[in-house]
Amino acid sequence: MSAKLVPPQDLSSATHPDSGRWYNDDYPSFDVAWSRPFSNVVGYYRSVNTTLAYVPKADAQSLYQTQESTQIAPASLVNGANYFHVVSVGPNAVLGTVESRYPVQINTAVPSVTSSSHPSSTTWYDNPSAFVSWSLPGPATVADVRSFYWVLDRFKSTIPTKQSNVLAMNPADPSASQRLILPNNAQGVWFFHVLSEDSMGYLTKSAAHFQFQVGPTAGLGNGGLTGIVSQAGSPSTLLSGVSITLNRGMYNTTTNSSGQYSWANDGLIVQSYEIRATKTAYRDYVGSVAIINGQATILNFAMTPLGG
Repeated sequence: MSAKLVPPQDLSSATHPDSGRWYNDDYPSFDVAWSRPFSNVVGYYRSVNTTLAYVPKADAQSLYQTQESTQIAPASLVNGANYFHVVSVGPNAVLGTVESRYPVQINTAVPSVTSSSHPSSTTWYDNPSAFVSWSLPGPATVADVRSFYWVLDRFKSTIPTKQSNVLAMNPADPSASQRLILPNNAQGVWFFHVLSEDSMGYLTKSAAHFQFQVGPTAGLGNGGLTGIVSQAGSPSTLLSGVSITLNRGMYNTTTNSSGQYSWANDGLIVQSYEIRATKTAYRDYVGSVAIINGQATILNFAMTPLGG
């Protein structure tokens, strides 16, 4: 009896419509729909995994539903090939033994960035204009990429968004869509960030981050930074375990049991930084600080408790 239960024959996806393409991982959901394969079907068992041939059944790896469509959370899919499997359930809870499947390929990779003008992230270059180029992300082809979004700033961990600079893919000359000249940059450390947009408009959750340095070949010098973190309104309450970052990941440290943080005098490149401090149950502190060559800058600050 169960062998005669036909599974859905017309699986489709409005969110991932081409099973031969790669889709980036920052999508709201993976939607699948189908038609009722026979009039007296009572429901379906469905599953998502990385196994090509898999028959869902009444177990912890499968879910039962009665409707002819479903939305699957992004956390259920992994990088690479994934498969949505579904079988029909007939009268008297008879379970089909033949599945239908819908493949979907998910990309989490980001482009690989290089620079012919500033090839080393630790070398200082007098040239203020940087030439950068990048690869397609992971397994993606030109047809899988609609455009690239990019940002140039002083922060190590910026993720471009659709409000960032955009460079559309040119299928007739793909390499022209994978290179930029970044002119007239001031002295200091810079970060170029780039990620791809797929054919459905989805971005990747991660981005490529490329560091380059502009300044005299001897560098801009080095300095230090130290300070004490206390609780706002209670100067004697010193906060340990505060996470402190300069330019969003360029340098990181944590306060000790006395609320002190420090970078040695030769530990930081001379320039201005955003300083950000975070601790559970406290509001984030965000400020700015300038590092001076050969000196230890002192910056004490207070953090406000949540609700305070």
